[in-house]
Amino acid sequence: MAILVLNLGLNNIRSVVFSIIGEKLSYATRRLETSLNGEMLTQNPTEWWNKASEVISESISCLRGVSIEYISITSSSSCLVYVDENCYPLDKCIMVSDKRAKDEANTMKNAPSFRLVREETNTQSDESLMLPKILWVKNNQPELFAQSHKFLSPNDYFVARMTGRYVTDYFNAQKYHYLINRKSYPIGLLDELSININLLPEVVSPGSLAGELIDSVASELGIPKQNKPVKVIISSYDAICSFFGSGCINDGDACDVSGTVTAFRVLSKQKK
Repeated sequence: MAILVLNLGLNNIRSVVFSIIGEKLSYATRRLETSLNGEMLTQNPTEWWNKASEVISESISCLRGVSIEYISITSSSSCLVYVDENCYPLDKCIMVSDKRAKDEANTMKNAPSFRLVREETNTQSDESLMLPKILWVKNNQPELFAQSHKFLSPNDYFVARMTGRYVTDYFNAQKYHYLINRKSYPIGLLDELSININLLPEVVSPGSLAGELIDSVASELGIPKQNKPVKVIISSYDAICSFFGSGCINDGDACDVSGTVTAFRVLSKQKK
């Protein structure tokens, strides 16, 4: 039995297969294309899916007598994918460094209901986050906004394609200004911005079972038929996963992760 982790980075997509005890069994990677047009930085979710199939097939092909029991997906945070009711992407993904939603971020910053949200979450209104991006779609692509069934992060998009369930974890949800202490999206702010809460994914804890991998999708991704269905597990965005994956479990533990960007995090069990 084994665990397959699909990691969608800013430059590459990777499939890594681990044994149940954490031994790396196989690895495959492909480069991703990024488009830059002025302040717009995008990637194509269709390319993600096609290259995911390639790396998953390659990483599994070298295994003998090993079945995949679990799949989990990680990706960069604050990247917006909007899909129709069949989970088909309506446009390219708006990446975290995309700057197009500056006006929408200012609109949200000045919304009366945002003051309370800012005080509770200690998070500013910024064009890199999800709600300003969604508001940009609403203002600039009204026909696509009307067709949108869900607004998702990249790993949530993969989970939805694999299981048919639209869910996110509470770390990713905070990029939508999720009120973690109340376990609720900011309903008042969403109402003021005219964004229907049903357009956002259900929020669950990391480590939760999203569902079983759909048989037809398993075949599409190059996963051979097995005696047991593959379980798809919710994780989080890559920076959070690398933090806990580095072994930070005790109060005061710190981790410096450097790649495309550098992130320094410290674990604190103290409440704000």
